[in-house]
Amino acid sequence: MTRLLLILGVYGLAISCQKDKGNYIYHDINEITINDLDSIYYVFNGDPLRISPRLVFSKDAQPDTANYRYEWFQGLEKGFTGWRPQLIFSGLNIDTVLNMDLGTTQMYFRVTDKRTGIYTLKPFLLSIYNKAYMGWLVLSDVNGEARLDMLSTYKAENRLYKNILDTMHSDVKLSGAPVSVGFLRYNGMSDGGMFYNVIVTSEGGWITNRDELKNLPEAGFDQLVPGNPPSYDKASLEYSIFHVDMYNNGNVYHKGYWDDRFVGPVNNLEEITDNNSPGRAVRYKAAPYFAGAADNVMILFNSENKKFYRYPGSGTLTFPLEMPGVQQRGLDLVYMTYISYNGGEAVAILKDTASLKHYLLRFTADGKTNYYAEMPAEEIGQATQFAVSPVTGYIFYESGSKLYEYDFDLKQSFKMLDLDGETISKIAFHKFQQPDANITPYAAMYLEMERDLIVCTYKNSNPSNTGKLSIYKVPDGNKPLEPRQFFEGFGKIVSFTFRER
Repeated sequence: MTRLLLILGVYGLAISCQKDKGNYIYHDINEITINDLDSIYYVFNGDPLRISPRLVFSKDAQPDTANYRYEWFQGLEKGFTGWRPQLIFSGLNIDTVLNMDLGTTQMYFRVTDKRTGIYTLKPFLLSIYNKAYMGWLVLSDVNGEARLDMLSTYKAENRLYKNILDTMHSDVKLSGAPVSVGFLRYNGMSDGGMFYNVIVTSEGGWITNRDELKNLPEAGFDQLVPGNPPSYDKASLEYSIFHVDMYNNGNVYHKGYWDDRFVGPVNNLEEITDNNSPGRAVRYKAAPYFAGAADNVMILFNSENKKFYRYPGSGTLTFPLEMPGVQQRGLDLVYMTYISYNGGEAVAILKDTASLKHYLLRFTADGKTNYYAEMPAEEIGQATQFAVSPVTGYIFYESGSKLYEYDFDLKQSFKMLDLDGETISKIAFHKFQQPDANITPYAAMYLEMERDLIVCTYKNSNPSNTGKLSIYKVPDGNKPLEPRQFFEGFGKIVSFTFRER
């Protein structure tokens, strides 16, 4: 039996290897070319998508539309990537309002010849956006009341929307003096989102969704803060990738990356009993500045005993940082922040109340001193605003209408701006929440923007209507600041953040 199968197999192989006689008839197909379809379209939310493609048929000079099927799809499968397309419109020319989420999505247009089943398709991107899609959220003081504006930067249009909450028909109605605006990671929300806008005034706080700026009552700001403080007029918030920290009237609260609520107050130290055993927690009055390091670690300053303390990222206790050679007692903290410069370090400016001398301290989160020296900076005694470059380590500070840059290597100040008739209300290097290419296509832009110094000013003659936000590139070597962009039309700017995508 095996021998018979072998013979049949060889015979079949011989037949299959005979020369093909070529008894085939080939016909040209009706090739379809899609023209006048761009690679990307931008559509304002609520406006129709309008596209009128031009088609060319290789064998149908005067095509009958009844012979063809025209379809518009959202989604595009690419092997194991992409997602199953969904038909959103049928017809040659699309002119319809699409019920889609904000953002950029893959689309394609497909034309099928019904007589043969042969089709051609052309992909493109569709970006749906609104007035609050991406850009600077700016919180200003207008005659003592808070106003939130939006500087939309999407597509580089740089358009200012005053009172963005009213413009977006938000149910949030601000009251009180402005305190802070930020972009917060908040888990466990019913809408499945993760990042939200936070607005704080002296009379309370609001959390809104990202795109419509609608109030989220399930995430009321007061519910996030233990003890429900009666007022936030002494509050300040600092946002970083890993956590959000808040100071309010001598207390500090901490919200970790995955926490749904603030923890705190955390400005407590553990009392040591006479037999060196742990005792009760003792609360101290914290300074209004702190340094949020990586891995949820935070550096606080005890304004009572003039010492630095380290918060490990959990619990409600802080632990003293031992920094040999640094004279802490008797010095007040003027400013503190954490930057990525030099591998990551806290930067603190201290003041001797007796001599009025200032000192610059740079140290790691575990208390290693990288730099400590007197800071003979020009006019620093009048400064109320500070910022530190994450790239060069230069210290920037204002004195009324003047902006200075301090080089700690040279121990010298350089005047960068002198804005006669204006006052500087805020300076900062903005920290983005998600400068990661795995999260957003704008990561490279965010990282570049983090290097820029932002200076907010107003004219002394009319603070509530002359606010300006200016963006500068900071060159090396103490060279003059290089202007990038200027935006006017705000009130007296108190706080700002960037609405990321």
